[in-house]
Amino acid sequence: MYGIDTRELSVVQNTVVMSRAPAAEGTVVLVHDRVHGISIRNNLLVSGGYPLVTSEAGRDRVVFQGNQYHAARGPWTVRWLDSVYADLESWRDSTGQERVGSRATGTSADPCPRGGALPDVDSARDARLVVPRCPVEGLDLRRLFGVDPGPVDYFGRALPTPPAVGAAQP
Repeated sequence: MYGIDTRELSVVQNTVVMSRAPAAEGTVVLVHDRVHGISIRNNLLVSGGYPLVTSEAGRDRVVFQGNQYHAARGPWTVRWLDSVYADLESWRDSTGQERVGSRATGTSADPCPRGGALPDVDSARDARLVVPRCPVEGLDLRRLFGVDPGPVDYFGRALPTPPAVGAAQP
C-alpha cells in the first residue's frame, strides 16, 4: 500500500505470487507509513524471496487477518516497523496481527500451487497455475466485518461462505 494518504482500504481475496528480483528483495506486501484504516484479509501471499510483508505502519494503521503466507524459497520473514520475525506465531504474538479478537488467524501452510512451488505466470491464461491444491478456509468477511468479497472468484466460480483464502476457489 503506497501513496501519500491511503485511507480506509480493504484488500481481500487476492492471490499474489512474487519471485525474488535479481537485484532486490521480492517483498509481497509493502505498507508505507502514510496509510490509515487498511485491512488485508483472506489473501494468499507466496514469496520466492523475502520478506513476505514489510510494514512501516503499525497495527493502529493496518491490520492483517486470515491470510496465508508461504515462503516458496528462502526464509519465512516479516519486517514490521523495526523488528524482523521468522515465523507467523512470533509476529502474531508480538504485534497482535493475524487475530480476530483473541482467536489466532492466518497460516503459513504451503498452498501447493498447481504450477509448482513458485509458478511462472506470464499472462492471464497462466492464472490457473497459482490455484491452490491445498486450500485453506478463509474468514467469513461478511459476518465478521461486514465486508462483501463479491459473488465469484477470479474464474467466475461462486464464492462459498466462508471462501477459501485467495483469488481462486479450488
